Amino acid sequence: MVAKKRVAKSSDVVTLQKKEIKPQRRTADEWVELELNNPDMLFDEVNAVLDELIEVYGVETIIAEPIKVLNLIMKKEFAKQILEGTKEIEWRVFSPFYESRLIDDKVLEFKSLHLDNDDITYCVSDIRHPKVIHFHNYNNSWMLDVECRFVELIVANENSAQYFKDEYGDTTLEEVVKRNKNKDMYPLFFAIHLGKVLCSNGL
Repeated sequence: MVAKKRVAKSSDVVTLQKKEIKPQRRTADEWVELELNNPDMLFDEVNAVLDELIEVYGVETIIAEPIKVLNLIMKKEFAKQILEGTKEIEWRVFSPFYESRLIDDKVLEFKSLHLDNDDITYCVSDIRHPKVIHFHNYNNSWMLDVECRFVELIVANENSAQYFKDEYGDTTLEEVVKRNKNKDMYPLFFAIHLGKVLCSNGL
């Protein structure tokens, strides 16, 4: 999925000073073309861009701080679907609550200073990636720990809905698109890609 340009909130205190960096290597369309046609070269190019930026700004400004364990409330029926292997994606709406948990403010601020640079838009992620998701209910009568493969921010439009339906058999976004078909803007969602089950209790 293509990264989206996001701006730090105007209420945020700007602490970073914009520094001179190398001119962008590719346009957004060229990055997408590389992603589609040469994944190996893409990996090397993205890492080269990140290395150059880290040298100027420092790693803590460029790489979002990871999360060891992310606690999430979930309905028991969905936890059982994960155990059965039928649920691979956990969706959370992009809201102030989840933004505060999953977005690194310093990296977002850095990206806001370079909105005209497609290398940064494509290569630098402000999303904090959990290593483990700890699912549970409100009274902790059951729990489920699952490996997190990665998290991405998705626009709930027709294209993304079709992609997740085809690739994962997940129709969540399809239902969201139907509910929002007469609205001017598509909502944003965090797509949490789940890996292997680590442990469970009470399910």
